[in-house]
Amino acid sequence: MECPWEDRIDALGKIITVYGGAGKIIVFTSTKNDANELMRTETIDNDIEVMHGGIAQNQREVTMKRFKNGKF
Repeated sequence: MECPWEDRIDALGKIITVYGGAGKIIVFTSTKNDANELMRTETIDNDIEVMHGGIAQNQREVTMKRFKNGKF
């Protein structure tokens, strides 16, 4: 789906709302900053946790476990 760069987060929020349902979703980003920006946005009305190389390994493992258990 194409959209202007400045509208990407709003568009992603709408896509998640329409197609996400009650399922689990993983969103891949190009940079750590993009991942952090998604986590901080109010446009996406879902529980979000971020995982990237700037996060300690033990915290990434906790995040994956929480994701698998449907905690967010």
